[in-house]
Amino acid sequence: MLWKKKKRRPGDPPEMGSLEHRIQVCKAYTQLWQNLFQFFAESLEDKQITPEEEKEFARNVYLLAYDHFKFTKLMADDFHQSKGILRILDKCSSLSHLRSMPEAAFAAMQVDWHEIFIGMNKTLGLLLTQLPPEEPAKEQRTKSAPLTKGKTQAKTNRPATQPGQPGA
Repeated sequence: MLWKKKKRRPGDPPEMGSLEHRIQVCKAYTQLWQNLFQFFAESLEDKQITPEEEKEFARNVYLLAYDHFKFTKLMADDFHQSKGILRILDKCSSLSHLRSMPEAAFAAMQVDWHEIFIGMNKTLGLLLTQLPPEEPAKEQRTKSAPLTKGKTQAKTNRPATQPGQPGA
């Protein structure tokens, strides 16, 4: 028996590997990457790190590492910084480790993070430009229907002139 391909309905998730799926994955991974920066956007030198923060940081790093393969495979043609992601994740074993990093190494890692973040956003932009233009809704098409020949667009606000007055 042959498998029949189901018809796609508007609420269905995008098909694996489709442009919509690639956009969805890119947005989600870029958001995870941005969440990572929330942990080390400011200096950690004098910060008291709680066990909850360590746990949340480790969870974020884990998710980035877990989804790395899927992200890089789906973005292979457009994103070329996948090894940079792994280099940064390798340095992010814990918040305590980041706090003990020399200031220059920490600043360099932040710069690398930003370069990768810019690359992710460029990739997302490239994917979004490949989407077909959306058709305006039926209501919009009827409202902006072209004018027919001979009809004016707007009425003027000039007062009516009387016969015998200038301008008549």
